[in-house]
Amino acid sequence: MINSKYNIKYALEGILVFHSSFFTAAAMEMDSKIDTCILKTPDRKLILNGSTIAGKLRSTLENIFGEQDDRIKKIFGYQDCSSRIIFNDSIAENSLYEERQCVAIDRNTGTAAEGLLYDKEIAPPYIQFKIKIELDSSDETGAGDLEILRLIEKLLSGGFVNFGGNSSRGSGFCFLKNNVVKKAVLSEEKGFISYLLDNMEKESEASGAAEVQLKTAGKYSSVLLEYELEFNQGVLPGDKNKKPEFNDEKTDSDIMPYFMRTPDGEYFIIPGSSIKGVLRTKAESIFLKRNVGYICDPTSPRLKGYCNKSYKADKKPEALCEACKIFGAVNYASKVLFSDLIMEDKISASQMKKVEHVAIDRFTGGGIESCKFNETVVEKPVYKGYIALRNPSLNDMNILTHLALEMNDGKIRTGHSTRKGFGRLAPKLLSVKVFACSPENEVMSALTGGASFKTYKGAEFIETFKKHLSTIENGRNKANE
Repeated sequence: MINSKYNIKYALEGILVFHSSFFTAAAMEMDSKIDTCILKTPDRKLILNGSTIAGKLRSTLENIFGEQDDRIKKIFGYQDCSSRIIFNDSIAENSLYEERQCVAIDRNTGTAAEGLLYDKEIAPPYIQFKIKIELDSSDETGAGDLEILRLIEKLLSGGFVNFGGNSSRGSGFCFLKNNVVKKAVLSEEKGFISYLLDNMEKESEASGAAEVQLKTAGKYSSVLLEYELEFNQGVLPGDKNKKPEFNDEKTDSDIMPYFMRTPDGEYFIIPGSSIKGVLRTKAESIFLKRNVGYICDPTSPRLKGYCNKSYKADKKPEALCEACKIFGAVNYASKVLFSDLIMEDKISASQMKKVEHVAIDRFTGGGIESCKFNETVVEKPVYKGYIALRNPSLNDMNILTHLALEMNDGKIRTGHSTRKGFGRLAPKLLSVKVFACSPENEVMSALTGGASFKTYKGAEFIETFKKHLSTIENGRNKANE
């Protein structure tokens, strides 16, 4: 038995399931063929290290409670005071990962920007990590500690926390499943033995903070949207030449659709970077039409890094253009995060269609010799993914609503060969989760209805959100005065 002041042990256990790709950089691993390697063990199994979990959760809680909150400092530690919370490393049971090629898009031509191609190793969706978070507590701090642990549990199970890099471009969206909070009183023989045997008793849901009532110094809100994109003709995401296992002559072509091998099988995927790039480009066009001022172009040799240099000098978001304030810039995180989109059904030959093309001679109107090529598209698929908003302002919500309306009107396409009819999409909102403490605008305050967490079905959220469109428009006008 333990006679220490901290005689109570709490543990949050569960399985963290990633519903998009996963990436954590391996700083010490070098590969001349790849720009960035993924973190893995010597036997090539994927790692979610405890420092990644600890850093992201601490920063999230400091946003919620304020950086100087005494309770957070005492749990996570500070100078001359050790941490009372332990985050264990987690190793996946498989070693699935692959190379993904990425490229910046030229704002003027809509094509790949020259010299900005890069690649990285990335893990597929449906990777699972068993996680365990242990917290040393006492009779004096027990109630407050349990409230914090319950809050962490709700944030993870609700999908409000992303782990790893490139979260704004597809990676890191995850949900905690089979989660349970356990307790052991180490000063008692029974509790001490149960802790040693890893057989701690489940803590009652009614105890601690089953429904957390936040009284915070910080101002933090997050919205998680689950949605579908239905392509009424077909889509060709990416231009990889990797072939599915069943591939044959009927589907083999010069340009193949992008897919990933997951622990559950092969799935067609649209990378989140593809969606973000298309929507950012459209948002920049909308901003210019609204005469909001200068919009930077990081792909332009003449103006490259305009917003980055301004922000680096002033360290104020006001130094960024309107697009960078929402979609991010170097040294400034994006406020909107797009997960990878995954087809609900596994890959089958019946979903693929081979399309033949030939270049046309501009003078004769006939086909040009040796210029025939073909593409394999995914026919009429439905992809599902997530969008997360961090601390959305009225102006952010206004432009994102405008983009949603443009998508619904068929004015936004994604993927390869959009000029040939592919990539036209129809969005459908499935559900919305809202988390907020001390929301900064009336729309977020109304959506939460005074609660910390609230969940809407898609149609219900749209109907509720309609009531606030005038408020959003007024907020945009005030921001542009």
